[in-house]
Amino acid sequence: MNDKSGTTQIHGYNELTQKLFTRAEYCDSKDYFEGELIELKMGDLGLGHLLQLKCFIKGQTISTIRYRVFGCPHFMALVEYFCEEIEGSLINDIAKIDLHEMQIKLAIPTEKTALILLLEDVIDEIRLQCV
Repeated sequence: MNDKSGTTQIHGYNELTQKLFTRAEYCDSKDYFEGELIELKMGDLGLGHLLQLKCFIKGQTISTIRYRVFGCPHFMALVEYFCEEIEGSLINDIAKIDLHEMQIKLAIPTEKTALILLLEDVIDEIRLQCV
């Protein structure tokens, strides 16, 4: 089966989703990093998706970001992609991240749009805690 971009899908997950799901470079390794720590817990285990996020802030930059996640492979890949995009970014710039574009690239079906909305809340919460 092919998605709209023409890439082969396996069990409903495109190649990029599979790569990010298995890579998990930003998973919480319990290492301690420098900077002000912001911790978030968002989602609902009962609904099938939960995200714990640790952001280490130096000045106005997200120097390091780590996560723990429970959910489907789409959610796990989305969080990995999100972390890749915001690590090293200025706090004010994270609102410019195009989550809809991530949804398209990862071929996340519209019935899982709640995952995108959850990350919008994460962006807002990071920015609020850094004020």
